[in-house]
Amino acid sequence: MSLISLILMVCLMQGFPHVQALHISGKFWNGDVQFSWDNTLQSYDEFYITRGDTIDRHDWQKSYNNSYLFRSVIRYPSVTITVYEAVKGKRHNFTYKVSKVESVIDKTTTLSMPLNNLNLSCSRMYQVRWNDNKMLEKQLLMIRENKLQEYDASKYQQVKLSNASNTMTFEIKNVAPEDAGFYAWGSNASDALSRPGVMLVVHKKPLTPNISGTMREVVGNISHLTCSSELNTFPAYYSKLLAKRYSWFLNDTKLSGAIRKTLSVNVTKMTKYDRYSCTASDMLKSNRSNVVKIDPLYGPDQVSFDPQPIQLKTNIVVTLKEGDMFGPYNCLADCNPPCTFTWKYKNITTTDFVGVASDGGYLLSQRVKRDIKMFRCIAEGLYGKPVKGSIYLHVLYMESPQFYLNDDSTPRTSADVQEGNVLRLSCFVEGNPTPRVQLSKRHHKRDVVLSDSTTHWSNYSFEREVMCSDSGVYDCASWIEGFGLKQTQINLNILCDPRYEHGDQLELYSGDAIGLDKAIIVKIPVTSHPPPNTSKMTWIGPDDQTIDARSVVSQQNDDDIFNHLIISIVQITDAGKYGEYRVLYNSYSLINFTVNENDLHTTVFQGFNNEICRVSELALLTAAIVSTFLAVILISVILVFCCSKRDTKERTNNEVYMDTAARKKVWESEPCYNNTTDDIYFYSTLNDAVEEEEL
Repeated sequence: MSLISLILMVCLMQGFPHVQALHISGKFWNGDVQFSWDNTLQSYDEFYITRGDTIDRHDWQKSYNNSYLFRSVIRYPSVTITVYEAVKGKRHNFTYKVSKVESVIDKTTTLSMPLNNLNLSCSRMYQVRWNDNKMLEKQLLMIRENKLQEYDASKYQQVKLSNASNTMTFEIKNVAPEDAGFYAWGSNASDALSRPGVMLVVHKKPLTPNISGTMREVVGNISHLTCSSELNTFPAYYSKLLAKRYSWFLNDTKLSGAIRKTLSVNVTKMTKYDRYSCTASDMLKSNRSNVVKIDPLYGPDQVSFDPQPIQLKTNIVVTLKEGDMFGPYNCLADCNPPCTFTWKYKNITTTDFVGVASDGGYLLSQRVKRDIKMFRCIAEGLYGKPVKGSIYLHVLYMESPQFYLNDDSTPRTSADVQEGNVLRLSCFVEGNPTPRVQLSKRHHKRDVVLSDSTTHWSNYSFEREVMCSDSGVYDCASWIEGFGLKQTQINLNILCDPRYEHGDQLELYSGDAIGLDKAIIVKIPVTSHPPPNTSKMTWIGPDDQTIDARSVVSQQNDDDIFNHLIISIVQITDAGKYGEYRVLYNSYSLINFTVNENDLHTTVFQGFNNEICRVSELALLTAAIVSTFLAVILISVILVFCCSKRDTKERTNNEVYMDTAARKKVWESEPCYNNTTDDIYFYSTLNDAVEEEEL
């Protein structure tokens, strides 16, 4: 045996006092403690553990190899094992303590170590650490003959031995991670691990955390964010035992109560504006992690339009005239990922929607028709249900008025209706909003309103069978604000054969007034449409013989197209000059009238009851005045009559070519003479008719 081995044995013998028969020891190993005891010659030994003041809840346990490994002893201030020696019926206790000193990097730390049962004449202090369960030992100090020897004074300072407290203290300058580990005295490193020691824990800032989790989540779900960081605390076995503390930040504001590694976020649409970060810490706090944002996934809630139309109650309504341009409009909806958009329109008469060209949500201008009810935009997202928004159209329009004759709506500008029929005249105007419709008749240069309505229809029913007097121009006018006035006219012709109306005035003139002693001039007012055809007229004299008459027809006024005046020059004989005259039209009786002897120089009118009426001599005299031009025309008429009677030719020629100035003088000398416009018109018409016959 060598001298060194002998010295070590002596040291060991001096370092351990005499113990009882069952010897229990504890040895520190990489954060754990290995309890062992003497062989009790039993197949197994029973024991239990007390952590500080707390007995192990597992109560009694069994050991078959006189040992027990207790994990993570440095969690507790002390650990006591109680072994039951069954042979002797005794319990043996052993308490193991590890002191712990925590420091931060680059600081100076003081360690204080007990010197219990330490042989100061021969002892060494070791630092023991582990790398992947491999023990690394380092001798730091040595005591020989109560004196410190062999230590690095630049690293370890203020080394002091205190016999009074049986401790030794020293400082470690500029603490580094490699200074962390188990410090204890012993004859060697293994012996030092079996003695009470001090564990130095060196703290460094934890690594900057990374945040992981669900960064894209559907709105309404929970997104879980995890803050992951590694501690920079040494030794590693102690770092594993530390419970890291976390802090979470929302938009740089610390969240109260958010101290766990995982943060649960209720995702909403507004979450897209939030920024999350975190820190991890033990004794030191890490730097703030990078900011992360949650991308909320959602479908559309509603659509809006740009520009925004006017909303009436619950519907969006746009008022346009037919032919105007609708749009452009941009359909907007909030979706993530972005929505897809579809534009459609619907007609009033259909239930189905029809697609319309658009560029995504952008609807190009569309020309408006009256049957378009609405345009609709449909927004669809990957999540949720599609939503839609509609723009209702209020299309303004007004058609030209349309006449209805009874139920016949054939377009026309004039209509012929036989007198005696039943007629309902209606005017219809298609328009929106409902137009005002007025039905009127043109009469005496003004409009007589027959019907005025605020519906699409304006109706006028004749309360009797239609008559010739109902003929005329009928007008239908419609109004809608913003459209002005629209009018349609129809020329209504009530067809009737000529008739002499009871009470109308028949005018009779003697031909002598104009130099025709064998003729009478008759003015017969008749109602007829179209105007009478003189070729269908037949004159019968008092002797029931047909007599020659030359007639012309003129309209009495511009408004009443059914009122006509038949002006006839009737040739008579001396014998049959007086008596009843009859006028037939198309073989039926038009009028009968009587000429008496006393009425030779007067004007007479008579109806079917042969009533004789006289007019003043003034009317007769004024009717005789004609211009020089008219006198020439009358001479031509007289020549025609003279041709039929050669025996009177010389006398008639003398009368026709009499001085017109003298004749006028005679007429003007008659009492009550007044050259009126009506008389001039009458003779002008008569001369025109005779001139036409001459031609």
